[in-house]
Amino acid sequence: MPFLDISTNVSKDKVTNDFLKKATEKMAAALSKDPKVCVVRLQCDASMTRNGVNTPFAIVQLQSIGFAKTPHEITELLGPFFCEALGIPDDGYYIFFNDFTYENVGYNHKSFRKFLDSKK
Repeated sequence: MPFLDISTNVSKDKVTNDFLKKATEKMAAALSKDPKVCVVRLQCDASMTRNGVNTPFAIVQLQSIGFAKTPHEITELLGPFFCEALGIPDDGYYIFFNDFTYENVGYNHKSFRKFLDSKK
């Protein structure tokens, strides 16, 4: 259920076709999760500026039920990938972490807590 949501002002034609696959693999490794449950969304060509300047930039939201590593460790793993794959500078992104509880995520018509309880 981890969700990596990337918005960037980088043009879609500058992003390789395998970006989503690679981002899924990087996220799964960083979170110690199975890639089969990971979701990645990339929104290119976003209207966004930083400091009023239209330089390559990305806003990233990473949401999960629990994190196996600290935000610092995850940033060290994902940051270089974003910079290389999107062609943004080292200071050209922010990552926002959202750690959800099982009760606050819905799946298959239930909260994740109820879904997991029904599998016991």
